[in-house]
Amino acid sequence: APPAPAALLRPRFRGARRSHKPAADPSGHDTPIAARNKLRASSLTEASLAGDLETVQFLLERGMVDVDDLAKGGASSLSLASAAGRLNVVKLLLTAGANPNSQGKVHGQTPLIRALHHQTDSEAVGIMQLLIDAKADVDKRNFEGATPIMYAAGLGDDRTGALEV
Repeated sequence: APPAPAALLRPRFRGARRSHKPAADPSGHDTPIAARNKLRASSLTEASLAGDLETVQFLLERGMVDVDDLAKGGASSLSLASAAGRLNVVKLLLTAGANPNSQGKVHGQTPLIRALHHQTDSEAVGIMQLLIDAKADVDKRNFEGATPIMYAAGLGDDRTGALEV
């Protein structure tokens, strides 16, 4: 089996809590893929946020991570990638079965709301279209009662049109 991408071997994961057992590596080598750093971020959540497509693909292909695992703040890898404008990572996570309607634990933000809230109109539209094609609910409310359509209307730009289904 090919070696793990470099992102999995970075020192930031050396401080992972030892109470988490590493995932079994099918190649026969135990690697700290399921370990978490001090902020409780997993390899998948960090790679998704960073847009590290190679690492995300490596983790998903080997089935070593839960595609809907939540980071400490309660956001899924899909939400983090959506907020960061990582179009290719969003596409890969959705293909792997990520839930387009997952809600963060703190505010209940969905990947669609995160894409709207954190990106400019040109960056968000492609991600929003991927999420909608994957059956993201444009009427799903966060914990404050706001929907993606309400967010888009409040922004008053081209993102509103992307939500018309």
